[in-house]
Order: sequence, then structure tokens, then C-alpha cells
Amino acid sequence: MHRDEGGRNGTLALSRGNACDCCAGHQEQIATRPLLRPGEVLEDIPGLVISQHSGGGKANQYYLRGFQLDHGTNLDANINGVPINLGSHAHGQGYSDINYLIPELVSYVEFKKGLYFADQGDFAVAGGYDLYYRNTIEPISEFTLGDFGYDRPFYGGLAESWRGQFALWDRDCSR
Repeated sequence: MHRDEGGRNGTLALSRGNACDCCAGHQEQIATRPLLRPGEVLEDIPGLVISQHSGGGKANQYYLRGFQLDHGTNLDANINGVPINLGSHAHGQGYSDINYLIPELVSYVEFKKGLYFADQGDFAVAGGYDLYYRNTIEPISEFTLGDFGYDRPFYGGLAESWRGQFALWDRDCSR
């Protein structure tokens, strides 16, 4: 694995031997970027463009390698190895909405471009990504205020119980 410090805004990418199989957006990089919406975590993937055309109630639109991927139709999407593409949806087969994602909990993103990886599913026509959440989380408390009544509190940490540790977080949606 080698490091490539180039890319848009100095995007850090870790290559696993070829240009199509990489990691992007590690915790340190994600923590220092202001994020307007959860989908921006994926914008560290070189060549992936994300647009939100109608607010947070509908999935983002994706563009990769000349493909207009609509709402994730041809982009294999996973969180911690669990597929999130919907097999059937009014907006198309493969719809993947990640607006519920909590960016503060993302550890890193792995991505693969192209359709020639056997471990990717039916929706990997242009490529795919796998978001990974942190295994541990230090206690964190944030409160963001903005124009037009925007507010976003976030609290997170690990809690102890008689069965061991479990993650605890709370996120209020913006208004």
C-alpha cells in the first residue's frame, strides 16, 4: 500500500496496488472539513461528484467516470460491509440514500472504480464504496448554528453496561 498526497484539495488516497482500489477520507481528514450534508464524506473519493438537488429528504445524485449514477443506481454502496442499495425503489433500482449517515462516526472510506471486482454486487457498474464507522469513539459534544434557523447538536461517546461497552450518540436533524 502506498500513499498519494495529490488529488482535489490534497485528498489523501491509499492505494492497494492499482489505481482503481483505494482508501480515502480518514478520520483526521473528515474531522477537519466542514460538512454541509452527510454525502460530502464521499467527496474525498477522487472523481466522484455528489449533488443534492432537492434537500435532505431524497438521496444525493452521483457522477463517476462519465456515468450519471442517478441516486446510486450504478454505484455499489456499503456501510461496514452491509449493502445499502435498495433492490426496488420509485427512483430506480439500486437507490441508496445516506442522509442518515453521521459523519463524525466515519473512520474511513474504501472505494473501487470499475465493474471488474468480483466482491462487488449488481450495482457496481461504475464502481463502489464501503464506509466504515469507528470502532471506538472518544466523548464528543458539538453544536452548530447557521442561517435560517439551522442548528445541529451532536453528542457521542462510549457507555459501560453489565454486558460491556456500547456506542452512544444523539444527533438532532437541522431545522
